[in-house]
Amino acid sequence: MISITLAGGYQMQQRSANGLGRALSGESAIAEDASVVASNAAGLFWLEEGRHHLSFSSSYLMVDGSVSGDFNNRLSDGDFGVESPLPSFYYGYNPGCNVAFGFAAHAAFAQHTDYDADFPAISLADKTKIKSIAFRPTVAWKVNSDFAVGGSLDVISTDGSIASSLPNGGKLLHLEGDDITLGFSLGAMWQATENTRFGMQFRSKSKLTLEGTAMSDAVAAFNGDSEMALTLPETIELSVYHQLDSQWAIHGDILWTNWSRFQTLAPKLANGAPIPEELQDWDDAIRISVGATYQYSDNLKLRAGIAWDQTPVPDSTRALRNPGSDAMWYTVGASYKINERHSVDAAFAYINSEEASITDTGSTGTFSGKGDTSINVFALQWNVKF
Repeated sequence: MISITLAGGYQMQQRSANGLGRALSGESAIAEDASVVASNAAGLFWLEEGRHHLSFSSSYLMVDGSVSGDFNNRLSDGDFGVESPLPSFYYGYNPGCNVAFGFAAHAAFAQHTDYDADFPAISLADKTKIKSIAFRPTVAWKVNSDFAVGGSLDVISTDGSIASSLPNGGKLLHLEGDDITLGFSLGAMWQATENTRFGMQFRSKSKLTLEGTAMSDAVAAFNGDSEMALTLPETIELSVYHQLDSQWAIHGDILWTNWSRFQTLAPKLANGAPIPEELQDWDDAIRISVGATYQYSDNLKLRAGIAWDQTPVPDSTRALRNPGSDAMWYTVGASYKINERHSVDAAFAYINSEEASITDTGSTGTFSGKGDTSINVFALQWNVKF
């Protein structure tokens, strides 16, 4: 079993190697490369004027964990793990007037749980996979020398699948679908003093209807066209960045996500055959992070951070598809300036969740036990300006 996002629902919080190295602290108040397009469009004005900025970033997630308990009075223990790459691309241009432009393409939401074929409770949950890619054309406006606002049109392409399987490997119920929807993001950045900067970003909700097919080897009526409604929730992020001296800076961040919109998982079949809904009843959640940056030399910058990531999954509905619990992030990173045009970033994060109880009941029985998960994330990024 894997859960890519661990605590934070299925929201992809890491967008760049630069941000990952500081545990995303100061995310909407820091503008060191083109990835600011995804964090806060207003930050385009803090990029070097008259240059085109490009950033290519990739994160590599290595998930490890275990689940233990019983399913219908049968011991059900196991280890699980997966590896997953997450590439992204960013472009920003600050021409030196009152308008700046950018574009971002990156993973916005993702979840993937995949149980081993010999897991006894595979009839309750085998695979769950959701992946949303956001394409964000962006524009920003400089109000004055210290304050700017910006926004983007968010085109979000989503693929999703849910599977429960028979012990022999057959399909009990497999559903898959896709959709493209629109949303928007708004941001603001304020240089309060020479050394202190504040940032804010709001990201709208987006409603999806994943249309596709249902397949079953066990129930003939569970074959045909299907759909499932899903809402990607709105978020508000507040950040601060403060330069202590010529070498040291500190930064902090708080992110709120309106996960209470996710109440049920309710697929529907075109032929009207009833499929039981899965109650989720998620709560709103926050992530709080702090970090520091140290300018070691003219070419080398070091950073580190720590974050507490609250799960939206309540104890009462934590299940095999959504086993997330509160997690801690511990991260380090570095930037190296190769020359006036090129620089690279690297980061590592260790994310560890609390052990949490899981109770999952379906038509084939009940799983009761505990699970814990940890993630190692490696990220690399190349930045160029011309």
